[in-house]
Amino acid sequence: MRKISIIIVSVLIVSSLLVGCEGVLNEGEPAQNSEPQTDGNKANESITEQANIITWDAVLYFSDREGMNIIKREKEIVFIEDVNKQEGTLTIGEKSKLSIEALIEGIKGEDVTTTIPPETDVLSVVLDDKTLIVDLSKEFEQNHIGGSTGIMMTMAPLVLTLTEFEEVEQVKFIVEGNVLEDFKGHIEFNRPFTRGEYSGYLK
Repeated sequence: MRKISIIIVSVLIVSSLLVGCEGVLNEGEPAQNSEPQTDGNKANESITEQANIITWDAVLYFSDREGMNIIKREKEIVFIEDVNKQEGTLTIGEKSKLSIEALIEGIKGEDVTTTIPPETDVLSVVLDDKTLIVDLSKEFEQNHIGGSTGIMMTMAPLVLTLTEFEEVEQVKFIVEGNVLEDFKGHIEFNRPFTRGEYSGYLK
């Protein structure tokens, strides 16, 4: 009787050890019904593939580094449209805004420069009949270097670049929605500007 009791106890101990070992071996293994991990980059790639990508060679005008002449350059602009828009539906206002931002950014490796303050934001660009109305942030005026030459080398590239569009005959600038009577005390700023005023500076 005593031998039988000892055997039963031994079997129970061995069984407990085996169960414990199995628990250790299974620790850290994923559950059978766990969902696979997804790569967030794949979702971004999918959106990009669905988007309408528009590229065009924008005609831009910059100042030379001596501030004496205006130089014409081309720069490829890439724009990714909203996936819900029809392909190629950028308006003249939208293209003009992108062109101004490209002017502010400049072209690396080229012997050209811009006097548009880099902190300038393009708030809106609207085409009203043949007049393009450009609303710029206050940094355009506040952070500008001033001086007659500096202002000329800002206005000429802007006006020449924006009047490259056939639909635009003249450009009017406002700052934070306000019409300025003059710009830094040098030029009258409450009127539209035309291409003919600055074409003589082209090199």
